[in-house]
Amino acid sequence: MKKEILFLAVLATCLSSFGQTFEKTAQGGKFQTAQPTLNGEVIFYSPSIVRIVKYPSAEMPEKKSYPVIKTPEKVEISYKQNGNTVCMTSGKMTVTLDVATGKVTYTDLKGETLLKEKVEGTNFIPRKDVNRDTFTVSQAFSLEPEEGVGTAVVGRFASSEALAAVGSNSSVIALMVTLFSGISLGSNVVIANYIGQNDTKRIPRVVHTAVSLALLSGVFLLILGQFVAHPILLLMGAPKDIIHLATLYLRIYFLGMPFFMLYDFGASILRSIGDTRRPMYALIVSGVVNVILNLLFVVVFHMGVAGAGLATVGANATSAVQILYFLTHEELPIRLSFKSLTIDRDAVSKILKIGVPAGLQGMVFSLANVCIQSGINSFGAGGIAGSAVELNYEYFAYYLVNAFAQTVVTFTGQNYGAKDEARCKKIFRLGMLCSVISCGILSTIFVVFRTFFIGLFTSDPSVYHYAQLRFLIVLTFECLTSSYEISGGCLRGFGRSMTPAILTVFGSCVLRLIWLATVCNWFHDYKLLMAIYPISWVLTGTMVLVAYFRTRKKLFL
Repeated sequence: MKKEILFLAVLATCLSSFGQTFEKTAQGGKFQTAQPTLNGEVIFYSPSIVRIVKYPSAEMPEKKSYPVIKTPEKVEISYKQNGNTVCMTSGKMTVTLDVATGKVTYTDLKGETLLKEKVEGTNFIPRKDVNRDTFTVSQAFSLEPEEGVGTAVVGRFASSEALAAVGSNSSVIALMVTLFSGISLGSNVVIANYIGQNDTKRIPRVVHTAVSLALLSGVFLLILGQFVAHPILLLMGAPKDIIHLATLYLRIYFLGMPFFMLYDFGASILRSIGDTRRPMYALIVSGVVNVILNLLFVVVFHMGVAGAGLATVGANATSAVQILYFLTHEELPIRLSFKSLTIDRDAVSKILKIGVPAGLQGMVFSLANVCIQSGINSFGAGGIAGSAVELNYEYFAYYLVNAFAQTVVTFTGQNYGAKDEARCKKIFRLGMLCSVISCGILSTIFVVFRTFFIGLFTSDPSVYHYAQLRFLIVLTFECLTSSYEISGGCLRGFGRSMTPAILTVFGSCVLRLIWLATVCNWFHDYKLLMAIYPISWVLTGTMVLVAYFRTRKKLFL
């Protein structure tokens, strides 16, 4: 049975302690705990709506909670006290208060748990607000039984804390894999240039070297992920109520890194010959597998976050197997033979020359996002989970931009190898146009129907609040990423990978870090934190576009 339950955490400035007490009121009851000292009140607004007020001061502050919009009704309440436990029952539900700790549990009239406050309870973190001493408050609740989440499917069957645990990992994962994903881009450019030059002798060496690099990098990330998962989440300031779930998910996720890298490098090889369909088909199939495995592991077997992680590993394995099948059955010169796997020094040198700057750009970019994630973490599980919900749709829109960016890398590389200036210019124009339009249309659909899309993941009001803000501030302007991704892709096709890397690091990463250290430090506001995304996109896009036109002019004098 669904219940409407409203919670209020009221902030105050000082602490007082007088021993634990409980006093009945007309709408519920007032209480005071001893260790730690906490004052609070249970207020029944209706038989099914309850307001919980907690504050570390002697008197309730006057500040009100904006979700509370109704006046308390006259509610018939029955009381039952046994030691430190007080049960307050209306005609629809029971609120059980532990007077010693201040923790509350909500049950229906059959005794089934609706919500239960976790061990962490309510935490007050001192901070400054408009030059006043106040508190940031977090309150951790769980459903019974606790379940995890990895995708929209499991998002409907799990707690917001679990959703936050998975969402808090996105920037960490990106930080650790982007270097090697950038290196895979290097293999794309090198093969595409050889195709443009009609040099079929050196292509097989690049193909087998790229797959070897994929295996080595995947195993390296698998091992690294097991050791750094917990420390890096601690460094990011992940909330205590989700860090154990976040660590578990991250460690399981990295078990699939060899599969992830095989797909990434293999897809780059196929894209180098202009084949973008089969990598897309592989992703679609793996996406379906991910949903099925999530349903199986999380909903059926109740494996929670661990199940979500295993589902992702299974999906990555599916995409890798498909890519390897395509490559082993491909025509020469890009056909893959496992017996011919090698590390060719010349091929490695050329791949790294293009790929490392792109990878380092991605790493620094992800580092900036890790810092932003630490800012998001300060808004508690609701802020983390809300951001995670929006990111799922943001990724959809960005993947369109990235797909066209990958395409322009390939075709620019081929035509630059053939010294065809006119086609290089046409590739840029078409790539930019298709990227902006497709991303703009999809983003608009997500934003306009955001209530529906957010509802696929959560029904938590707090999570919805933060998700909606990110939809409106970030996803609305996602098409701006085309400005630097398309122009940067063309520059990499020219073999100029360092230029977009440096400009992107400065325009996006450095600016975001400065924003966090100044504006976000002065004003603890989620909207201001999100605003840095469109601001940095405009600056970065302007710089990379200028660099592209100047470079193109020099190359085709």
